[in-house]
Amino acid sequence: MDFLEKASLDDLLGLKHTLNEYFSKNESFDEVKTADIPYLATDYFIAKRILEVNGNSNSMQDKEKRVEILTQAKQSYNDFFDWLCLFRLGDRPSHVEVPRDVKINRMRLIKSMKDELSLGLKEDVDEEVKRQYHVTWIAHLGLLASDEYTFVLRELDLLKQDDSFDIGLRANNLEKHPTVRVDKPFVLTSKREQLKLGVFRPSHSLPTMTIDEYLKLEMKRGNVIKGTGDVEKKDPEKDADFDAETRKLRVRDERWDWIRRGSGNTYNRS
Repeated sequence: MDFLEKASLDDLLGLKHTLNEYFSKNESFDEVKTADIPYLATDYFIAKRILEVNGNSNSMQDKEKRVEILTQAKQSYNDFFDWLCLFRLGDRPSHVEVPRDVKINRMRLIKSMKDELSLGLKEDVDEEVKRQYHVTWIAHLGLLASDEYTFVLRELDLLKQDDSFDIGLRANNLEKHPTVRVDKPFVLTSKREQLKLGVFRPSHSLPTMTIDEYLKLEMKRGNVIKGTGDVEKKDPEKDADFDAETRKLRVRDERWDWIRRGSGNTYNRS
């Protein structure tokens, strides 16, 4: 067990080629030797060592390298799950979202296994206790591998959905095949950066020009009246329609405004 946890990737890959000497797909788990049970976790630790080779995701080449690393780790996890399912020591991770209570119970199971394994294994215990300890260790790794495998799949999906990653693949194809004709130039953009810029963008449309710019544009179009804008007032008396009869009636109205009611009428004074 300690050897697997501390072994290098090359040592683990060399051990993987000899697994067929320890296990057979035609035998049951009861036929597996107790001392050989820990070697079932070889593929799990291979996946762990592969993931330790982290590539910087700032360039196209690094992203392609990261995808390659994740794909190799995914295969090693699947090989580990094959051994678990063969000897009925665990199951493959489910792609269906599990309820919250199931997740809580699973976390409690992982913690209880970890506490049990932390006690260690004494040398003077019998074969059955050793065997049960190794089985618990393998089952514990199976639960951890299920979570790690899910994260690997999610990261792969994110990298493959990234626009810049797809463009990087096309750029590499152009380098390998220079005869390919490119009609339009392409710009390396990142969908992640576009989403980041749109986080604080308001829901309404923002103005595209200032008020001064708008007035200058309207003046160029001829929609703004220059000058004071005062309208010339017309004299009604100079109007052609203002005839003598209208002038006569207006004079009479003005006279009645200052004549007191009853003036000149001795029978109707008030």
